[in-house]
Amino acid sequence: MISVLDYQQYREFLRDYYLDAKKRGTGFTYARFSSNAGIRSPNYMKLVIDGQKNLTPNNIVRFSKALGLKENESDYFEALVYFNQSKNVLEREYFQERMNRVKTRSGGG
Repeated sequence: MISVLDYQQYREFLRDYYLDAKKRGTGFTYARFSSNAGIRSPNYMKLVIDGQKNLTPNNIVRFSKALGLKENESDYFEALVYFNQSKNVLEREYFQERMNRVKTRSGGG
């Protein structure tokens, strides 16, 4: 089972999550994920993985729920998305520190 806490790139995590779900033979599809996340676009996850779309604050929450992330994992995922989508060094440093705090809190630091 993959853990978001092992990732520095949220798109890689989402890609691996998707591939893992497909491998388990659960009938998992991009459309099913979108439906579970309450997102109308059936291929939104693919667009995010491919770097064609960024996650909005609202969709970070939707993805966290659809991914079944626990509280600490959700906190890490949110910080990871903001870290990866940051436009400047100050923001990146802030979210990197936040990711490190969550990992430490989770026993993974």
